[in-house]
Amino acid sequence: TAGLQAGGKIGFAILRSRQHELKMQTGALFRYQSSSSDGYGITFPPVINYPEPVFTFRNYEKQNLFTAGYTADLSYTFTTGKNLLLGIKAGFQNDTNGDVISHISFIAGKRLKGKK
Repeated sequence: TAGLQAGGKIGFAILRSRQHELKMQTGALFRYQSSSSDGYGITFPPVINYPEPVFTFRNYEKQNLFTAGYTADLSYTFTTGKNLLLGIKAGFQNDTNGDVISHISFIAGKRLKGKK
């Protein structure tokens, strides 16, 4: 399966200090996906006496889909004294096709200081 996905999120920081941030995010998504066949078979038809196998591909579900869905994330980040950002993020998404995708990721970066 391959595809393209676009969406947006809105978040709320449950806890925020100079060093710690615990944040929840939720949003909507739209996805196009293209899937390959659901199954295949290989036969050697004896009737025609052909020396090469015959491949049969089966598609039980739609191959090209447009779906809409939602996503939710929870993340925690820690900022060190040198403004290095370290953290972890976990979440899931669900769509109108019934696909549920969960993820976990590690966060690393540098916090930039803006003018006040």
